[in-house]
Amino acid sequence: MMPFRLIDAQSAAHAVRLLTEHGPAARPIAAGGDLLDLLKEGVAGALQPAPAVLVNLGTAGMAGVSRSGATLRLGAMATLVDLAAHAEVQAAAPVLAEAIGRIASPQLRNVTTLAGNLLQRPRCLYFRHPLIDCFKKGGHGCPAADGDERLPRAVFATGPCCAVHPSDVAPVLVALDATLEIASPSGLRMVCMDEVYAGAERNPRTEAAVAPDEIVAAVRIIPGVFSGQAFDKFTVRGANDFATASVAVSVAVTAGMVRDCRIVLGGAALRPVRCLEAESLVTGHPAAEVMPADVAAMAVRGARPLDGTARIDVLRTLVARTLTRAIGV
Repeated sequence: MMPFRLIDAQSAAHAVRLLTEHGPAARPIAAGGDLLDLLKEGVAGALQPAPAVLVNLGTAGMAGVSRSGATLRLGAMATLVDLAAHAEVQAAAPVLAEAIGRIASPQLRNVTTLAGNLLQRPRCLYFRHPLIDCFKKGGHGCPAADGDERLPRAVFATGPCCAVHPSDVAPVLVALDATLEIASPSGLRMVCMDEVYAGAERNPRTEAAVAPDEIVAAVRIIPGVFSGQAFDKFTVRGANDFATASVAVSVAVTAGMVRDCRIVLGGAALRPVRCLEAESLVTGHPAAEVMPADVAAMAVRGARPLDGTARIDVLRTLVARTLTRAIGV
């Protein structure tokens, strides 16, 4: 691993200035669980120089959770364990606390940050191997497409990369219709979580809509929108494992009618997958008449698995189970 200089950022704006000043030689670092692995594996400098400067975001004062009017603001540097234990998060977004409780291990949840979980790179072993060429490292093609069928591969692939995004938090935030607050050289900008990972399969440098001179400052959620929320996932190991498949569901039910529904799949592509056609079978219908099995079948209808149908069956089961919990049918 190449030597680097660590600079403490004093604020989000200061962090952006440091990234702009040092250009391609600088990278932001939070807990470092992913970035340091990429550096040691020789992957972090695949499409840009290995960083000579790391900008420490842990000193930038971005770990707080606050309420302003109708908005709950989650600081990007808040650790997962602090978010899950926060009373405001438990009240406004219980599905987020539920998902966090099933991520990795207590040790990792104690240090992993919200932004770090959202911006981690694919865990694909072909991408992580320093001697294997792939699209995400500036090469051509995707070895995973014809590779080991035991490795997670996209079932909703729309580009040259067949990896899946490893975040459990991302599908939950999409289901909650959250907004990402991004600090850039021109100031703060807001990006809907629906759009954060758009085009991830076709972008070799990153999966998220965050430029090299930008950082995630916070996540914003509007509490009280969704009356029912649920999350579930399947892993090969019982704990400390990335999801083979996951599902987050949120519904808004008033007087027995479903006003809104969001069904989001994780571990199925290099982005959280919204199931818009499946949602249409729920939104605008009486909650008591919703058929979770039919909705689940619609949710996976467009899947094109590379490795058999087992994960499709898992996703279908998770959708039906999670929707049943969220809507209370």
